[in-house]
Amino acid sequence: MEENEVELTPTGLKGGGGVLNLNRSRMRAVYFRQDGDGNWVGTAPLPADSYSQAYYFAKGFRAKPPVATSAPQETFSCPTCGFVAKSDFGLQAHQRKHKKEVK
Repeated sequence: MEENEVELTPTGLKGGGGVLNLNRSRMRAVYFRQDGDGNWVGTAPLPADSYSQAYYFAKGFRAKPPVATSAPQETFSCPTCGFVAKSDFGLQAHQRKHKKEVK
């Protein structure tokens, strides 16, 4: 075999200054995008090399769907002074302060 010749082997091409493996599978990933209703849906597996990722992210695709926001929280307000607590437990703790003031 001469210096510039390339030989096909089961592991790829051999010769020409090294081994080039043609049998490697391409990296693929599922990206997420919004449909017409605003829901995030997964795509079919698409190329996941760094160039392709930058292309898909620029188009609005994401690697993971965004975390869903929770529903509006219930407010707990003190009937005496109007203090707003984050939870019922916080409101009860606040109301104990009013009981101490009355005594």
